[in-house]
Amino acid sequence: MLDDDFEAKLGDFGLVRQIHPGHGSSLEGTVMIGTRAYMDPVCMSTNTASTASDIYSFGVLLLEIATGLMPTEVAGPGGLLSNTLISTVREYYGRGSVLEMADRRLNGDFDEGEMERVLLVGLLCVQQDRRHRPEIRIAVNMLSNLKLPSPRIRS
Repeated sequence: MLDDDFEAKLGDFGLVRQIHPGHGSSLEGTVMIGTRAYMDPVCMSTNTASTASDIYSFGVLLLEIATGLMPTEVAGPGGLLSNTLISTVREYYGRGSVLEMADRRLNGDFDEGEMERVLLVGLLCVQQDRRHRPEIRIAVNMLSNLKLPSPRIRS
């Protein structure tokens, strides 16, 4: 995670919980602690955690690093919370101009293919439907192997 000066800080996206045999991955009785803007909305609304929840948090972190913008939440339609960073990057992706979201402090001094890949993998990791989020090994492989095709984001 990054602090206010965008210095890297060690963090853990997982939830501390105690699971008893036969209780599966329910978070019943667990208090979620953390910055809500990094937390999987599915996890919060269904009270269940999975590796897809951590992938979501990883995606938010990728978007934050690439854009230099911190994620925040605002109330959306029906009182549902919306992550402004994710919404903005999705909007630019939909317009075909996702590279405009690159951190302005870089002054265009970056490899466009690499920047686009980081942004796309970030978007892939924060998809609403958990089934469409990649496993961490796949996400890392997409980031490190530029010979792979760019990820496709579902609308």
